[in-house]
Amino acid sequence: MIRLLLELGRVEEAVRYGVKALSPLQGDPKQVETVGRLFRDHGLTEEASRCSFRAQELKTLALQPVARPELIAIGDVHGEISGLKAVLRHAGATDAKGCWIGRRLVVVQVGDVIDRGPRSLAAWELLARLQSQACENAESECRVVRLLGNHELELLKGNYHLTTLPLKKARLFAARLREEILSGSVSGAFQTGTEIAGEPVLFTHAGLRSSLRRQLSEEDPETALADQINALLRRAVEIGDFTHPMFQAGASRGGSRPVGGLFWEDARELFASADAGKIRQVFGHSVRTSITQSPDGRLIDIDAGLSRYYGGRRTYLRIRNGIPQAVSL
Repeated sequence: MIRLLLELGRVEEAVRYGVKALSPLQGDPKQVETVGRLFRDHGLTEEASRCSFRAQELKTLALQPVARPELIAIGDVHGEISGLKAVLRHAGATDAKGCWIGRRLVVVQVGDVIDRGPRSLAAWELLARLQSQACENAESECRVVRLLGNHELELLKGNYHLTTLPLKKARLFAARLREEILSGSVSGAFQTGTEIAGEPVLFTHAGLRSSLRRQLSEEDPETALADQINALLRRAVEIGDFTHPMFQAGASRGGSRPVGGLFWEDARELFASADAGKIRQVFGHSVRTSITQSPDGRLIDIDAGLSRYYGGRRTYLRIRNGIPQAVSL
């Protein structure tokens, strides 16, 4: 595309398109070098120099020893087990038989494993099995984190209007889900020691707005944010009360509240928020055509449509030595 635009004399458009190769999420040095050569061949020396610098930076990063466990974040699955298996194997989490082989690896899946696609329950079982296998070796510094999505949440509430599971299976799944939340196998949030630019990162299904973050802080200023969210989720499951704002949909997703909770908020609202990026966040829920970050780079939406229902794009986010990289198969 860049070559064609340059040949047509549409230089400014070619540069805008080529800037994507310099994105902090772009991790392929060969692709960056190719873009740089195209710029150089057409006399765009400044842009070519930027590409050269970025390519060298990526090569240097690849040679650095991993100082802490690498983290892989996977967006919404929606029953697409073949895509999920491909992503896990490409990321080095599983072998050809689908068994856990990760060493010093953390896998975070941000929810909405079920619905839309044909293999919802099989995808759920796969992640549950890998979570168990990853925990078997306590010395390997690896784990699988399974977060709750809005599709799973609605089943907990007894709402079956979203699910594509048969009613009997949906009810049985909801009962199992309650047990997994109470046991700690499934969570509402995860805040990791793996950092981006020296800061911790909060993982949720749909992202946390600043107004809700402030409310949570006022309710319990002593408890870490992810721990507080997970305690509220367990309490809601125990008593069957999901009236807390963190469980509600906002106006952008058909709800009655101006701001959505962390299972329902829309990425467009988060990206437009002046304060949402005060904490670094990774989330899914809002489907894009690629892994996308906010203009300031502090918010990353990793739902690129893994399910064939949304395009079947097999992507994941890798955080290695504190640097995020979008990976496409």
